[in-house]
Amino acid sequence: MTDVFNYSPEELASMGPEAIPRDSWPEPTPLHQKPAVPTFPIDSLPPVIADYVTTLAEATQTPIDMPASVALGSLAACVAGRATVQPSTGWTEPLCLYVVTAMEPGNRKSAVFSAITSPIREVEKELIETARPMIAEAEALKEIKEGNLGRFKKAAIGKPSAENEAEYLQAARELAEFSVPVLPRILADDATPEAIGSIAASQGGRLAIAAAEGGIFDIFAGRYSSGISNLEVLLRGHAGDSFTVDRKGRESEHIDSLTLTFVLTVQPSVLRQIGQTSVEKSRGELERFLYAVPDSLVGYRTIDPVPVPGDVAGRYQDRMRTLARTFAPDDHTTFLRFDQDARVRFAEVQAKNERRLRQDGALGSLRIKGWGSKLSGAVARIAGILHLADGREGTDVAVDLVDAADRIGDYFAIHALAAFDLMDAKGENAKAEELLTTIRRYGLHEFSERDLFTKSSRSRFPKMADMAEPMDTLLDHGWLVPRDQEAPQGPGRRRSPRFVTHPRAFEVSARHSSSSSAGSADSAATSAHRNYTQGLDDERKAS
Repeated sequence: MTDVFNYSPEELASMGPEAIPRDSWPEPTPLHQKPAVPTFPIDSLPPVIADYVTTLAEATQTPIDMPASVALGSLAACVAGRATVQPSTGWTEPLCLYVVTAMEPGNRKSAVFSAITSPIREVEKELIETARPMIAEAEALKEIKEGNLGRFKKAAIGKPSAENEAEYLQAARELAEFSVPVLPRILADDATPEAIGSIAASQGGRLAIAAAEGGIFDIFAGRYSSGISNLEVLLRGHAGDSFTVDRKGRESEHIDSLTLTFVLTVQPSVLRQIGQTSVEKSRGELERFLYAVPDSLVGYRTIDPVPVPGDVAGRYQDRMRTLARTFAPDDHTTFLRFDQDARVRFAEVQAKNERRLRQDGALGSLRIKGWGSKLSGAVARIAGILHLADGREGTDVAVDLVDAADRIGDYFAIHALAAFDLMDAKGENAKAEELLTTIRRYGLHEFSERDLFTKSSRSRFPKMADMAEPMDTLLDHGWLVPRDQEAPQGPGRRRSPRFVTHPRAFEVSARHSSSSSAGSADSAATSAHRNYTQGLDDERKAS
């Protein structure tokens, strides 16, 4: 093999980095090894949902995990706040979910979100159009009451009497008790925690936040206003607890049961940057999310994929619209219970997940244990959601849905290990990965240090000197090759060092290089991932 270092700077310059023979480059050392993760168990979803998710993944050339996770979260958005499930005596779970998928840019997140959530947005639009005349009438009636109040007040002041005073006080009470309805909402885009609480209060405590870019996740990750934001709304919204919205200059509003659903996609770099926040700052907000971190298909996509068949799309849209309409009314409530067989099976699921929380268990590490403690509750919620999404009759959740929810729970458990593995990536390698991501994003096959600095995050790299250690890491790991440059003659600013980027940096598999590469090391989460999957294999063999 011809070594790239055997080329002179002049030869490299004349050839151009893209023309350098591929086998001239020594294999780079991975900066961070992502554990292998399974694909979403699509057969666990109701057939109508599964068929659409499968064909949409093909049509958009995206990993099936993304539309499947977004669809599961969207199902929760339809029913949350109106339905609960009782997996065992004395234990009740709201049917809301916090779901986040981590995907690199260019993976058609917006297209997937639009397709999955469009039926819900159609129903939301219908509800708004229906409510507008009633809101207009209420606003007109309020103006009349305000006019009456002014008239009675003038009379009570101008001609004081017990009768005038009583009429004035009665008008004041009627106006105070009168409220104008607000436009109904099912979905909201990115918003601050304060705005989420306010919107949810106006909707009776029920709201779903669905965002293809997931900026709200940055906020909840503790990077809001240079500190930790008000996360109480997130914590209480997951549990369905009561919540009081305090508003400046306005009366506080109490919510008996706040039920939030999050359906988000973020870039993996967001998870990596969370690793810069100490564990002590977390109040459990990250442990409430179900994570999906699939591998990207960018670079391997079919150019002319088969579109979603019309009948498949129609059945999906009809099902979603029916769910959204059915559970939209404020007075609609559904209480689900596991039947006897489902309770027995769920007890086995609980026991399995409890064993995994032991110190030597797959979910027993300090960083993942909080997440693992909520896994059984998530399985119960998913089983209830699947019951409603499948259009099952009655309120008894069957054992087959517990099995399906358990498979989905195992999927999210392995992906959570990978997600927290990303969050645990700290130090110079994390910053080196950020620089490599920037190089990849802007196609910097050959560049100067100053070029890279101008394109990098100023919050992460305020000065060019802050790039020194991460750049050394990229050089040491073989992702960059320095170019020799002649010193400038005479006065003037020193030339910025120039570098050539390893071709593998621009391949989709760059982040998932083989563990056989020299210098790679297993993290605790990676080891836990192997233990978890081995445990699943052992359980399947035993059964």
